[in-house]
Amino acid sequence: MISTNDHELHRQRRGYIANLFSKRSISDLESIIQSKVDKLVTLLKEANHTEETLIGPLVFGSLAIDVISHYAYGESFGNLDKPGFPCELERDVKAILMIQHVRRFLPGIDRLITHLPAWLVARISPSMVSFLDFETRIAGYSKAALKKSMEGEEPTKPRTVFDALVSSKIPAQERTLQRLTDESSTILIAGVDTTARTLTATMCYLILYPEILAKLRAELQPYKNATWTQLESLPYLVSHLLHFAMCAS
Repeated sequence: MISTNDHELHRQRRGYIANLFSKRSISDLESIIQSKVDKLVTLLKEANHTEETLIGPLVFGSLAIDVISHYAYGESFGNLDKPGFPCELERDVKAILMIQHVRRFLPGIDRLITHLPAWLVARISPSMVSFLDFETRIAGYSKAALKKSMEGEEPTKPRTVFDALVSSKIPAQERTLQRLTDESSTILIAGVDTTARTLTATMCYLILYPEILAKLRAELQPYKNATWTQLESLPYLVSHLLHFAMCAS
């Protein structure tokens, strides 16, 4: 969808998954997001107790990956369960994107890499290994979704990106393995680094300016079990911190 130039085709492709990212759909995901945030907070407290040094984008990248994968694919990748928050995808995707301009003008590089043995790819570029593993995993999900679709197993309400992309309402030429793999990969990659860096910048901002953190805590104190709708009505949180987060992203 991102690389689709034709306006009408882009509009159609965006429409296939638009409902999955509506405000109502994300609100339905609140309990899942909260459970993963609670897990992260527990891990951060443990790291503080042991004086472990953590890397912000990798910590919050792990959170983003687990939330997005759970929602988009129906299965969390479990990055928060890995000691030290290695978050290989967040770390390695950046290295791959750095040479995006080269790959754009030399597309044969991608085809060559996919045919090389894993040990050789690791020698040439270690960052490619985890990315190729990720693409293999997504391709597996895509194949399973296409198989279910061919067998007539179609949910009444799409629960994952794959459910939406294999719907019988979508033209057959749009329901290919390559389309499913590319679209679902893009959704995860696009959401990880942006979220990780915004949360890291916000955290640093609050640490750097303790008076702002104090005001925010005072405003949030009566709302320990608040819903997103309630939090959206808090003036200081919305007008100050979220404005900063949007600028940081």
